[in-house]
Amino acid sequence: MASTFSKLSTAGLVASALVGCGPETSTLAAPTVLTVTSTETFDATENRLRNSLTARKLKLFTVVDHGEGAKSVGEDIGRSKLFIFGNPKAGTPLMIAEPKLGLELPMKILIHEAQGEVHLHRSDVATTVRQYGVIDQDKRLGKINETLDSIMTEAAQPKPAL
Repeated sequence: MASTFSKLSTAGLVASALVGCGPETSTLAAPTVLTVTSTETFDATENRLRNSLTARKLKLFTVVDHGEGAKSVGEDIGRSKLFIFGNPKAGTPLMIAEPKLGLELPMKILIHEAQGEVHLHRSDVATTVRQYGVIDQDKRLGKINETLDSIMTEAAQPKPAL
């Protein structure tokens, strides 16, 4: 299923921004971003995302409505919502291994609409966690990434009628 995702790495942009920075600057590279384009409307995609999270009994901590936030300051970025969710049973061992992973956890999926298309984006968890030096969690990270791939695919594509 990973082949249906497009990967964007912004490491080059980060590297360019860090040129000339002192040694106190972090050496963490930007995360790899995985993107899926939905076949449906923003509302339908959002509803399917919510249903997919609920079906897996994942805790939805909050939804940040970036579009409404932009409107509150007189700007328009279109429809854009960040879903923050997770499973403490899966994430806590990662934070025990490296407490700074609290900056990255819980999981996040961004839905946004641009030029008539609806996109879902997320960071590649395995890449992000390894950037913090955690290298002994491959099985857990594989399962988390697989679950996130399934969630995004379900949200982006309706199930075929039988």
